[in-house]
Amino acid sequence: MNQFKFTPFPVLETERLVLRKICHKDAHEIFKIRSDEDLARYLDRPLYTRFEEADNFINKLLAGISNNEWLYWVLTLKGEDKCIGTICLWKISQRYRRAEVGFELMTEYQRKGFMSEALEAVIGYGFDDLELNYIDGEVDPNNIASVNLMVHHGFRKLAPEEYDPGEDGNPSTLMYRLSEPVYQRIKADGSLK
Repeated sequence: MNQFKFTPFPVLETERLVLRKICHKDAHEIFKIRSDEDLARYLDRPLYTRFEEADNFINKLLAGISNNEWLYWVLTLKGEDKCIGTICLWKISQRYRRAEVGFELMTEYQRKGFMSEALEAVIGYGFDDLELNYIDGEVDPNNIASVNLMVHHGFRKLAPEEYDPGEDGNPSTLMYRLSEPVYQRIKADGSLK
């Protein structure tokens, strides 16, 4: 098996978006996202209160990308370069050929199909380019929009015995999984269009 390599970083495009590597010029928007109480209500993380936290977070992300540990994209509208949200593949397992997806989108851009476009592109990259077997997503069951988004893209809810959330897992969240065969079937019949 080949070792995952994220250099050069994969830039993905959809009809309306460019998904690019995070960089320090995104610090203002990252701070806005990670200090937004509405966005954080379904996440188990503290709100940012200082701008330096966003800068430190970006340093951590860039180090992980350089070490081929994860992929972290910012979503930008085509023709603009301002971050409106993020999506990542992390907890990547070379051995099991799996990764976990995570995403967040600024409130003013929600319910417009942007995250659906981004998720479709990242799923395609995960299965077609990285040749993953599974992509998982951990979701708070009260986050109906994210649950619906994942189900729309073919993810199915796992029974608790099908996964181990790990030491830092949140027992109040649900795990969803998309397998490579299901992805190929969806891709072949175009059922997401």
